[in-house]
Amino acid sequence: MKIYAISLAGNIYWRIHRSDPLILNLKSLPGYFLINPLTYSEVELASKNFSFRNILIVNGTIIVLTGGFILGTSLEEFDPSSIPSPIKKAKIFQLDSEEKASFDIRDLLPTYVERFSSNLRQTSKQVTIPTSFSVISKGELLELPELNFPEVKKSEVSIPRYTLDTAVTWENLTDADLDFLALKSFVYERLLLDAIHAYKDKDYRRSLLYTAISVETLAATKSDEAYDLISQNGDADKVLRLVSFSQKGGTLITKDPVYELLRRRSKFLELLHEIPLYIFGKSLRVDNEALYQKATKLYTTRNKIAHLGEPHAGNPTTFAMTAEDALEAIECAMNIFQWFEVSTHFPIPKLSFVTGSSLS
Repeated sequence: MKIYAISLAGNIYWRIHRSDPLILNLKSLPGYFLINPLTYSEVELASKNFSFRNILIVNGTIIVLTGGFILGTSLEEFDPSSIPSPIKKAKIFQLDSEEKASFDIRDLLPTYVERFSSNLRQTSKQVTIPTSFSVISKGELLELPELNFPEVKKSEVSIPRYTLDTAVTWENLTDADLDFLALKSFVYERLLLDAIHAYKDKDYRRSLLYTAISVETLAATKSDEAYDLISQNGDADKVLRLVSFSQKGGTLITKDPVYELLRRRSKFLELLHEIPLYIFGKSLRVDNEALYQKATKLYTTRNKIAHLGEPHAGNPTTFAMTAEDALEAIECAMNIFQWFEVSTHFPIPKLSFVTGSSLS
């Protein structure tokens, strides 16, 4: 069988359970499978391509660190028409005349890896998962390595709780694969992950900026989704002021001029008060005044950063460039996510540790 060792521009933490299978057959890349990272020490191509090590066993699972992942296939030839989700050939492999180009899986792997890694980052919430690769190596494997759980030493070791909470599980892998097919890309979630990543790196200016942008993107997206749904399926509850307009050629379009005017003029705070009050019949300002005031503080902070580089120190109307304030802003965003009925959990990298058994 052919294997492809994907070396990423960084590391991934995995949480492997004894019951996890040896491979994951990829629905997003038919005929290919991802090999369980616990076996990478047995694969020669992996040792040449990236680092890996087993760290500890905790709660019946083993935490593994790798610098990438390995794909395998038993197919002799790659058929690009078999891919259910469109993947563009990387620009470096594109020719002036695509008809003359011969396709190889490695031509599409750069694009595939970037999208798959990005999905994996979102499903696991491990913000440090790199979404770009450094090397893709091709090799041969006569048979798959055995999946053996390592033995435990009596000594104990500790890791940050955040590492455990966000280590990639088999369920995360499956979800990332399915999200690839569904073309799911919840931009507001990825923006909040960017904010948490910046917080982890102690870049509080960037963290506050991304936090504010994630809230604005969430509010705009949810409002527009609701508007489109009502417009397309009929406004049985008379939420909107839908009017039909004749276009050139006699085509009729139906829209709500009031909503569209509100959206064109809307700013951050209107997306939390007036617009959801109009489209959903509820307002963050009405439902939770304290949270709305924190959102106002976040909006003011974003503007100060955009225009001045950072807020004036000691200003009570803005968040400061500190770990405490950046964390408060992120928690504010997560509460607004919940208000919009986005229940995704976002672990926060805090100074908390878990202890497990070291490995032989």
